[in-house]
Amino acid sequence: MQSKPISFLSILLPLLALLHTGCTKEKALMYEDDPRVYFKKYNVAHDSVNYSFAVKDPAQLVDSVYLQLRIMGNARPYDREINIQLSDTSTARQGYHFVLGPQIMPAGQYETKIPVYLYRRAGLKDSTITADFIIGASKDFQPGYDDLPTVAVTNRLHYKISMDDRLVKPERWDGMLAPYFGAWSLVKLNFMIRATGRLDWTVLIYPNELSNLSQLSREAMSMYVAANGPLIDENGAVVEFP
Repeated sequence: MQSKPISFLSILLPLLALLHTGCTKEKALMYEDDPRVYFKKYNVAHDSVNYSFAVKDPAQLVDSVYLQLRIMGNARPYDREINIQLSDTSTARQGYHFVLGPQIMPAGQYETKIPVYLYRRAGLKDSTITADFIIGASKDFQPGYDDLPTVAVTNRLHYKISMDDRLVKPERWDGMLAPYFGAWSLVKLNFMIRATGRLDWTVLIYPNELSNLSQLSREAMSMYVAANGPLIDENGAVVEFP
């Protein structure tokens, strides 16, 4: 009985499968031998947080925000150290304006949140300060990858926290916010923050969200006026929303 000829594909496909398996194992070993860590970000704009004590109770002297981090490679059955450093571009002082919580990737985890405890200081009423964080090397991790744009504050090795204790006019007010909220005043912005729960008015806000925020502000103002009468701002004008 004559045997069937062996096709080229019947030889090639198993070889390709073996090659793929070998490359996958090699890549896994590479990451296992070279563990890295980076700031977890959802998009390019998610590279900073703006925090203001001005919208908090005057008695509140400390609050916290969180740095989210993720590793490259495999989880390990023991805690590992992360090294978050303060860049020379920072104006905030560690130990005075803020304190970092334990910089640890817990055992068995791929992600963690590290608290940053912010302190209300007198100087925050006069200026905005920043804590510019960068990922440094530790005994357990090297800095992770920079796959977002190369501008320092928009990649995954940098994260910025801005903090103050004052309300200021957002740069976008006249162009983006005025059509929805009317004339600017500090009293109005403070009311908007309390009515909507939104703290950051400095970033781009899309029209559908602006419409919703405007409606919340109008409804809250109607309730306020019904209970207290007109709200007067620092310029002596009645606070109103279009």
